[in-house]
Amino acid sequence: MHGLGLEFIPSFGNFVSFKIAGAARMYRRLLELGVIVRPIASYDMPEYLRVSIGTENENEKFLSVLQQALEESK
Repeated sequence: MHGLGLEFIPSFGNFVSFKIAGAARMYRRLLELGVIVRPIASYDMPEYLRVSIGTENENEKFLSVLQQALEESK
């Protein structure tokens, strides 16, 4: 997440929550691109999304798709 310039909440679990502008819009875009994340606005964190840690390939896909979506949103 540091490489993408995003703030995140350090976690000891199997997921990471990260802060992203337009979280609801980004959630929908990531779904369109085949990546499932969870919005956590219901936890009073409307600017955050949560992603589960997966396999190395899944994690690489997530980071690649997230980078693509961030570039599109500029």
